[in-house]
Amino acid sequence: MVAYIVNMSVMGVLAWIKVAIFYMDFYHGVVLAFTELFQKLKFYKNNKKHGLNIHLFLLLLIWLCFGFFIFSKKFVYILRI
Repeated sequence: MVAYIVNMSVMGVLAWIKVAIFYMDFYHGVVLAFTELFQKLKFYKNNKKHGLNIHLFLLLLIWLCFGFFIFSKKFVYILRI
């Protein structure tokens, strides 16, 4: 789990165009680590057959898209209004 965060942070440092890219990669690493942690829970293992994989995929997709929105210029524009 820590490897996701470190890996995404290193990618942010290597693509050091803006500081926001580092934060965005760090955010995505945290989301991936949280997903991995959730998959190791007993609740997930017991309810995997009931379509929990689809729900987890959609939740991850929403978090990642929200992360892209946070670090876009439109989010800053909305905050100024």
